[in-house]
Amino acid sequence: MSRALKSMNKKATEILDKRFKELLLEGNWPEVQYKRNEYGGASYMLMEYSSKRSQFSKAIHNKVVEAGYEHGMFQNARNEVYMTVVNTIIQGLTISDVENSDRFRTMFD
Repeated sequence: MSRALKSMNKKATEILDKRFKELLLEGNWPEVQYKRNEYGGASYMLMEYSSKRSQFSKAIHNKVVEAGYEHGMFQNARNEVYMTVVNTIIQGLTISDVENSDRFRTMFD
């Protein structure tokens, strides 16, 4: 049994962040008001962004656990097999999967 990380797996999080921003730019979750600017930055509604990203992350985490990784996105793994599973799940995740998921809790909950 592998030990869980104290925070999300960094390599997996990079893939997650990229896909989340792609979905926002495609017009999903308009309440976030995500917009890229000409300087490479972005603007968004912070609380809505954080809440939706937590829900997106939890949906992925749950599917990674279902795929057999006990600690999901907190798995202490850097191998190609784990990263392939994570990437496949992230790319195949639907908006409905996210909407039907709970979310990670924040310090404000």
